[in-house]
Amino acid sequence: YNDESDVQLLNSTATASDNNGSYGILHEGVSTTVIRNSTIEGGNNSLFQDGTDNGVFYVANTQLVTAKQSSSNAKMCFAGVFDSDFNTVDGDTCP
Repeated sequence: YNDESDVQLLNSTATASDNNGSYGILHEGVSTTVIRNSTIEGGNNSLFQDGTDNGVFYVANTQLVTAKQSSSNAKMCFAGVFDSDFNTVDGDTCP
C-alpha cells in the first residue's frame, strides 16, 4: 500500500491472495512507484491506482502474475514486463 509517497521496490516479491479486493501494490494519491526485477501478484490486480489521482508506476523486468488495473488515471510505464504465461504486458506511453 502506497499513500502519496514515492517508493522503489527492487528484487522483491509482493503477493496478496484474497480475491475480495486485494492488490499486489495499491497506489493511493499522487505518487510514483518504481518496480524493478520483481514479481507482483494480487487477488484482483497486480497493480492498482485507487481513486482519480494521477500516480505513476515505472515497472521494468518484472512479472505481473495477475492483470494490471484496466482503467486508471495512473500512468503505467513498462519495460520488459510479462505475465504468468511469459507474454509481454504493455503499459502506457511513458510520461
